[in-house]
Amino acid sequence: MTDLISVIMPVYNSEKYLAESIESILKQSYKNFELIIINDGSSDESLNIINKYNKKDKRIVVINQNNRGIVESLNTAIEKSRGKFIARMDSDDICVIDRFKEQVSFLENNNKVGLVAGWVKLIDEDGKDLAHEWAEDRKAQTEEEIKAMMTKTNCVAHPTVMVRTELMKKYKYREQKGGEDYDLWLRMLSDGVIISKVKKNLLKYRIHDKSITGMSNAKSSLKKIINLKNNFLKYQISRRKWGEIEKNVLKSLRSDYINYYADHSSSKIIKYPSKALRKSARAYNKSKKIKPYFAEKKILKEMIPNNLAENDKKNVLFILPWMTTGGADKVALDIASGLKNEYNWHFITTEPENDNSWSDYFLKVSKNICHISDFIKFQRNKTYFINNYCKLNNIDRVIISNSISGYISLPTVKKNIKEIKVLDILHGEGGRNDNGGAPKFMQPYEVFIDKHIVVSEYLKKYLVNTYKNKNKKITVIHNGVDTNFFKPSSKEAKNKISWIGRFSEEKNPLLFAKLAQKNKKFDFVMAGDGPMYELVEQYIKDNQIHNLNLLGKIKNSKSLIEESRAIVMTSRMEGLPIVILEAGSMGKPVFVPNVGGIPEYVVKGGNGIMHNNEDELFSNISKYLNKKNTYWEAEKIRENVIKKYSLEKMLDEYKKII
Repeated sequence: MTDLISVIMPVYNSEKYLAESIESILKQSYKNFELIIINDGSSDESLNIINKYNKKDKRIVVINQNNRGIVESLNTAIEKSRGKFIARMDSDDICVIDRFKEQVSFLENNNKVGLVAGWVKLIDEDGKDLAHEWAEDRKAQTEEEIKAMMTKTNCVAHPTVMVRTELMKKYKYREQKGGEDYDLWLRMLSDGVIISKVKKNLLKYRIHDKSITGMSNAKSSLKKIINLKNNFLKYQISRRKWGEIEKNVLKSLRSDYINYYADHSSSKIIKYPSKALRKSARAYNKSKKIKPYFAEKKILKEMIPNNLAENDKKNVLFILPWMTTGGADKVALDIASGLKNEYNWHFITTEPENDNSWSDYFLKVSKNICHISDFIKFQRNKTYFINNYCKLNNIDRVIISNSISGYISLPTVKKNIKEIKVLDILHGEGGRNDNGGAPKFMQPYEVFIDKHIVVSEYLKKYLVNTYKNKNKKITVIHNGVDTNFFKPSSKEAKNKISWIGRFSEEKNPLLFAKLAQKNKKFDFVMAGDGPMYELVEQYIKDNQIHNLNLLGKIKNSKSLIEESRAIVMTSRMEGLPIVILEAGSMGKPVFVPNVGGIPEYVVKGGNGIMHNNEDELFSNISKYLNKKNTYWEAEKIRENVIKKYSLEKMLDEYKKII
């Protein structure tokens, strides 16, 4: 026996087309359905037409009510539905004869699909075919195409859908000023519901002034689309829901605002022939750039989360460029994880072009995470967001780690929240490739910072000598590692030398590739990611370095260190690298450059060897590792870490200063 489906049709003053619409349902080749018609206070002949058909066909269920609007009408019909599937239908459209048959068959054969739509054929008021098609309907055909386009504009015709009943009863429609269907599709997609299409014309969609269903931008103004997306995002934020769909809707909303302002501009930007007029044009063009900023700011006023905690703990905001493989990010994560029960933690990442692959680790500490570069382009708006986030969430402490946008925001934050305390963590001195790095960049904002935390005595001296920063304002807190987690292993190490870090200019990853190229007696491994990854990969291919393996990102370094005889670093500049402390805690020697805070860690012959150039590195590897590893004593290496660089010691120091 075929499954029962429930067809829901809201009606309001539809006498002109209603009979034809009902007939198209009653003539369906799929017979096992109930047709629930909601007469929403019609003042024309609609109710009489409905009652006429109700007497003829017992499958029709009539709900007669005062005018309550389409959303309440649809939700009432959903509650009354008894079928396995719910099909939508408008009172002015026409179903093709096999519509229900096609859609039921599709859903029965595709259990993971929650909603299936179909193509529409556009007709005019007289039922004649129109020459054009609804472009979005045909462009988005696969499930991935539908998902991608839906964040920009609607691409599913409301009266073509058939949905699993349990989903419709779960989601229902939310009150909207038009576009209640689009809002429903977005909410479903956000929760992972798969939307698909039967690639056939299943409905004749009538174009006229009183059509109930809007078709994306074709029948709704851009302003309505903007309001709908705004309302969707506000609702999702209230649900603490912020994922791929929300991010992409916000990106498209930014474009919608910009297009809206462009459409409402009284003038057009053109190129003028004369020099004087070209100068005027450039000035006008420059002024136009302000509009996207205001468009974005208008969005943000309704986007800033308010996550006030119901306890007396201090609220601490960590501002980072991103959350990915790297020592600075690992330090931030260790601090927040270790002091999770001491403070209410909040995180904002500020820089674009990163996948924030470590977000899941930070989510274990706190759900209060905002990747603002996903939806903010302009620095002024990043400042606006950070400032208002601090006010709305009663932030007591701000900790900045390598975030340029974080520093730029400080004058505004300090001006508006005078009692807030600001700390920054500096990991290295910077260099020519990053224009001096955080130590140089923070100097104009130094007056707004209450305390600088540096990871080495070397860096403290560097700030005092180079930038004349006050000695008493700088505190040294060495990076620390979990010595209970990073312990020596009883397993014998493989004939492997490893490099772990970010593939960037200052880390000099190509030098390690050259080391592998020159020394064929070992297997070499590199772990991490970054802007130079593809360059290193190509170098390995071009030079046929078969004893070097690229692992990409790794979840943690422990297993790789355990397998390795030694860890090598090739950096041009460094702070106090976490990876050498992890290696030391596991009793592994390190071959490291004589830069930054590294000399404070290395005890010659005790836990590692430093080099000043690549020749020294190559020589050291040959001298100390080409024989069985008898030179190093694991326990002595570990003792140094436990004494000076344990995670417990680091957390105690941070707790005092926060």
